[in-house]
Amino acid sequence: MNQKIKKIAVLGGGESGIGAALLAKKKGIDVFLSDLSSIKSNYKATLIDNNIPFEENTHTTSKIVDADIIIRSPGIPNNAYILECCRDLSKPIWSEIELGYQLMEDVNGHKPKIIAITGTNGKTTTTSLIFAMLQADGFDVGLGGNIGFSFAYLVGYESHEWYVLEISSFQLEDCHLFRPEIAIITNLSNNHLDRYQYNISLYAEAKFKICANQTESDFLIYNMDSEELILEMEKSSNQHFFRAKKMGFSTEGKLGAVAIYQEKSIIIEMGEKNQLKRSFTKLTTDSIKLKGVHNNQNTMVAGITGKLVELRKQKMRDALTNFDSLPHRMENIAIKNGVEFVNDSKATTVNAGFFALDSRTQPTVWIVGGVDKGNDYGMLLDVVKEKVKGIILLGQDVQKITEAFNSLVPILGHVFSMEDAVIIARQNTQPGDCVLLSPCCASFDLFEDYQQRGDAFRLCVEEIEEVLDIEKNNDSIS
Repeated sequence: MNQKIKKIAVLGGGESGIGAALLAKKKGIDVFLSDLSSIKSNYKATLIDNNIPFEENTHTTSKIVDADIIIRSPGIPNNAYILECCRDLSKPIWSEIELGYQLMEDVNGHKPKIIAITGTNGKTTTTSLIFAMLQADGFDVGLGGNIGFSFAYLVGYESHEWYVLEISSFQLEDCHLFRPEIAIITNLSNNHLDRYQYNISLYAEAKFKICANQTESDFLIYNMDSEELILEMEKSSNQHFFRAKKMGFSTEGKLGAVAIYQEKSIIIEMGEKNQLKRSFTKLTTDSIKLKGVHNNQNTMVAGITGKLVELRKQKMRDALTNFDSLPHRMENIAIKNGVEFVNDSKATTVNAGFFALDSRTQPTVWIVGGVDKGNDYGMLLDVVKEKVKGIILLGQDVQKITEAFNSLVPILGHVFSMEDAVIIARQNTQPGDCVLLSPCCASFDLFEDYQQRGDAFRLCVEEIEEVLDIEKNNDSIS
C-alpha cells in the first residue's frame, strides 16, 4: 500500500466511484465522495451503511482539493471545472483502476496477475469469454472494470489471484502505474471523438496507456486487421508503450499473426508462454456458438490468452466452443411469425454496426440512431446497400444517418419510442426477414444506458403481436 495516501476525494457516485470509496475506507484512508448530480438510492445507502461522507448535486471545492489524491469517475469530462481546480493545485488525479492497482495486495503469497482488455468494439464479449475460460479451468479469477463490479471493489472485497478487466479509454486516461501482464487491444475506430477534440490520435493515446508500463516480459495482443489501430501504433508519439511481446491476430491472414482464419477454421500457432516450440490449435467456426467475423476475432484473442496462461487444451476448447452471446450483443431475442429479432443495443459505434449488418444473411430492417459521437457512416454504405431493406430512425441524432442512406434504402420512419420502432419494423417485414437493433449511437437521448435500450427492445418484441392484434381490432371497429 502507498503509505503517503492519507485522504482521497472521489468524484462521481456511480459503480466506479462507490467501488473506489469502499476500497479506500477498507484500507483505512479518509474518503469523501462528491457527485454533481443525484446519487442513486442503492449507492447512497451503501455510502451511509459504510459511514462514508458524501455530497450530491454539488461539488464543494474546499473539501475536494483538501485530499491527497482525486479519484475521477470516467464519465466526468476532462474540462470539468472541479478538475481544473484540482490541476491548478497539482493534485494527482487517478481512475479507480489505478487506485485498485496501487492498493492491490498479494494473494496466497503472490502478486495478482491482470489481463486487461480495451478497444473500440468487442471488449465486453472478449473479457467475458476469457473470464469464462479461466474459470472453467479452475483459476482463482475475478471479472470487473467496465463490466460487473469495479476493479477497486474487487480488490477490496473479492481478492483473486487473477483479474480479467474490461477498461475503457476514459478509465485509462487517469492510469499512471497500472501494468497488466497481458494487455489486449481488440481494434480501434472513431468513437467518443467529442471527448478527444475529434482527433482519433488523442483517443488512441488514451487506449495505448493499457500497455504503457508493460515490460519485455509482458504480452500485448492486438488486431492486425484494424487499419486505424496499426496506423496509430506506428505513428504514436509514445513508442515506449509497445515494449511487450506483440501477439497479432488476423482474420485476413496477415504475415506474422499468431492466430488466423483459414478455410472456416481459427488456427492459433504458438507455444505456451514458457515454451519456444510452436504448436497448432485449430477450431472450426461451425463448432463455435459465437458467429461473425468480429466474434472470430474475439475467439482468437481468447485462444491466444489461453495459450499464454497455459490453460489445459480441452478446457480451453470447451470454453471457446460453448460460450454464447451476451445480452445486448447480437442477442437473438425471438422469431415472430418467421421474422428474426436481434438485439445489438451495445453497438454504439459505426464499426460495431458494420459487424452486425455484415453478419446478417437475410433482408434486414435496421433500427439505428441515438446520440451521435462524431460518427462517419461512410464505411457502411456498401453493407447497407447489400443487406438492408429499410431503416427506422430512433431518437435524436438522425440527420447524418438520413443523409448517408436515404438514396440507398427506404427510410421507414423517424420515431422517439422503442414501441413505435418495433411496430413499424414488424409492419415492414415478412417471414425470413430480420429486425436488427444496432444503433451506432449512444442511448442517452431516450434511455438511461444501452442496457435499458436493449431491454426496451426485448419487451416490445415480446408484446408486438398483441399490440398489432389490438390495433387491427380497433381498425375493424372504426
